[in-house]
Amino acid sequence: MLNSEQFFKIYENDIKVRRSIKKRVFTYKKESTDVKFQITSVKIENRGELHVNVKVSGMLQMYWGDSYSVDNRYRFSSTINRNRKLRRDCIENALKSYFKLWGVEGYWIECKKIKVLPLDSII
Repeated sequence: MLNSEQFFKIYENDIKVRRSIKKRVFTYKKESTDVKFQITSVKIENRGELHVNVKVSGMLQMYWGDSYSVDNRYRFSSTINRNRKLRRDCIENALKSYFKLWGVEGYWIECKKIKVLPLDSII
């Protein structure tokens, strides 16, 4: 297994690795939730954590059963809660299992910024 610094050196120096990581589109489907997301950048923190930024598009099911577009500003109580739900339910497990394929342990991965795209945009 690689530690996060070793992986980041490979990511930083090899354009093919960087392109293949950024090109990958992840999908998450469960009940009324249908979310697609893509990695936009990977940065390393001084403690060795990899901070991953993503862009997201799709429909998100809320706690009461209705699903709404993730870019809908009026259906969520706050953007902080929406992003927290996206991270917890959809994004983090997929990112950890994906980076495990690259040889990085899951506890080094943290999803930081989420850029929300309109529903009809193509990722």
